[in-house]
Amino acid sequence: MSHPLPDNAVAKLEIWPEGPPSDPAAGRTEKTFFNPTDPSERWVRNIHIPTLTHIPAEHPTGKAMLIIPGGGYLFVSIDNEGYRIANRMSREGFDCFILTYRCNILPEEDAEIPAFMEQFFGGLRGVDYGGTEPPTRNPHIEGGRVFAEEDARQAMRYLKANAAALNIDADRIGVVGFSAGGGLAAHLATDAPSDCRPKASAPIYPAYRKVPLPADTCPMFLATAADDDLVPPCSTTRLAEACHAAKVPVTLHLYGNGRHGFGGKVQGTLSDRWMDDFVAWLATVGL
Repeated sequence: MSHPLPDNAVAKLEIWPEGPPSDPAAGRTEKTFFNPTDPSERWVRNIHIPTLTHIPAEHPTGKAMLIIPGGGYLFVSIDNEGYRIANRMSREGFDCFILTYRCNILPEEDAEIPAFMEQFFGGLRGVDYGGTEPPTRNPHIEGGRVFAEEDARQAMRYLKANAAALNIDADRIGVVGFSAGGGLAAHLATDAPSDCRPKASAPIYPAYRKVPLPADTCPMFLATAADDDLVPPCSTTRLAEACHAAKVPVTLHLYGNGRHGFGGKVQGTLSDRWMDDFVAWLATVGL
């Protein structure tokens, strides 16, 4: 089973008209599978063709949101950090475009996934909160990031180039990303070329790599949970500090609980209100 589409999707758009520059998952089958600890969440692995799934605004305004799910650069968390986010943002007048991007490969057989994931996530826990860089501690992460950043840049270029056909305003495109996708949202705002910069960027519990912030970095909305044990909150707060040092407008929410991956979940935690805060912030930056 490949990338699932919800009933309210109107198109699945290939962002590379002539195919992506490379295929790290060559020889593997793109599959949808379930979060081993939460069967209500689908993930997508071994993606060959990066796409944007278009969820239209319920009441179009010309505003658009590029949504980039996380997954450790190994898979895409399509439900919790994709469709659930788009469903809310479409009610707020945003045409939403969910990016599925190339990652490093995962095992071909479903039966091998639980053990792989246990090892992968186990390697991320127990992080050094005192380190100067967000720790990866897993070679799979860095390799997948390169492919994912290429696709994030191309997705933004695609939306801007095709804005008229999509009935969106090329100057009113924001980006929100989660975990690895949060790192991609930060990349688009901070060190991507100027032709693929968003109007505003929201890295949520991002895997932030320390990079110099240019003076024209767009406003940023940051959110994380204090009890995140996969990507330490310092990854987010250091990005906020970098914004402050560069005089980039930034809003930071450090919720007392919610753990990693709160995304579109309702858990009865303080992080449940992050989308309300996000929507309120968007109005202050022209989106």
